[in-house]
Amino acid sequence: MLDISNLTFSYDGKVTIFNDFKFTVDQGEFVCLQGRNGAGKTTLLNIIAGLTYAPELKVELFNKELTQKELKDQVVYIPTKPEFYNELTVARFIDLIAYLWGGGECFKKQVFMYIAELKLIYTKNQRVGDFSLGMQYKLYLATFLAIPRKILLLDEPFNALDRDSRKVAIKLVKNYVGKNQGCCIFSSHVTATINNLKTRTINIERRETYEK
Repeated sequence: MLDISNLTFSYDGKVTIFNDFKFTVDQGEFVCLQGRNGAGKTTLLNIIAGLTYAPELKVELFNKELTQKELKDQVVYIPTKPEFYNELTVARFIDLIAYLWGGGECFKKQVFMYIAELKLIYTKNQRVGDFSLGMQYKLYLATFLAIPRKILLLDEPFNALDRDSRKVAIKLVKNYVGKNQGCCIFSSHVTATINNLKTRTINIERRETYEK
């Protein structure tokens, strides 16, 4: 399904994070990125999401070659700590994402269904900035899982959720990948999350190279 190759990346041209790195993810897979802190797991997710530019990257999706910009259009990325405009209410936040991502009433209906499943309880005029981290994560997850994409990226997912909410979130993520006939790539240090989500592991071992 997804083929990544020729990935060479460094920060400031001095410290090499990836050197001709490559991997493949099949449809329906949940691939867990593992490695020590600083190995490049989040960097890799950012590159796939199009947040970090890697000029030499080669990408194929279903045997069709894509640019990094085209790949970005196939991705939903849910970071470990969501970012919000703190003054927004839930309804305003959903309206904003619908506007930015081209979602309509069906999108909004799906979001509220996920909110109900995750048991996110809030008042009508409550600001997102006043939510706990767990509440913010539920809202972000519910909103972005309503956007259909082939590739779902998760960075240290569900850490802010309690055990019951984590079970629901894992179910929603699995359903999302199946519904969209896609794949999921995630990084996690939590054994329970890894064991309940992964189908395969990719180990990232950073070999540091310094340019003089």
